[in-house]
Amino acid sequence: MYTVTNDQAPVTPDDYEALIRRVLLSYGIPPLIKGYAYITKAELLMLKDNYYVNNLSDGIYIKIAAQYETTSEKVERAIRHAIDISWSWEHELSLKKYYPSTIRPTNCEFLIFLFEQITS
Repeated sequence: MYTVTNDQAPVTPDDYEALIRRVLLSYGIPPLIKGYAYITKAELLMLKDNYYVNNLSDGIYIKIAAQYETTSEKVERAIRHAIDISWSWEHELSLKKYYPSTIRPTNCEFLIFLFEQITS
């Protein structure tokens, strides 16, 4: 669906960050909420190290919390809030338009779904 294409130079983290931000905006997740920043950071960590793809709950929340000087519980809650905002919108800019299920995704399901979108 979304891809980073660059035939002349290797794809950089900045390219992926811009793509992640575009996708989040297309899902209707506003950039002013903390969850937006945490989701962006989570995806960048997953791209950098596959360890986080398989250790979302244990590893990634703790890593993000340390970087933002907060708790892993607050990171988890902020991501859930961002997903809730997008899921509750009855608008064309909504996660419902893209997500393959009619049931709201969990944080882990959403992060994996987004990861698959940006890496395919």
